[in-house]
Amino acid sequence: YEHYWPGLYRTAYFKTGRREVAEELVQEVFVRLWDKRQTLLFDNAGAWLHTCLRHLVIDYVRKNAHEQQYLVYLHYLGPERSSVDAETELADLSQALDQALRSLPPKTETIFRLSRFEQL
Repeated sequence: YEHYWPGLYRTAYFKTGRREVAEELVQEVFVRLWDKRQTLLFDNAGAWLHTCLRHLVIDYVRKNAHEQQYLVYLHYLGPERSSVDAETELADLSQALDQALRSLPPKTETIFRLSRFEQL
């Protein structure tokens, strides 16, 4: 733990940019290692730990992509915009998105909705 933690933490922090998230991801790596200790067979523990971390970071980024887009949108709105303007723009954007989705073939629309709105 003491040998690998600093390198894993640096990697996670570099990828996520958030201290708390990096700590949680690294902790999850060691929890998974502990849970699988009876069945794991590997020659290079560091490689396994970093690969596990990479997968956890990818999952984190996927799950939080919508949050980042929302934060960018809020930043775009800025404090000078009224809530009525923001609600109107959001309604217009939502309507345009629905119209664009309806123009897709049915299976493509379903796949898009599942991947973007339900993180599947």
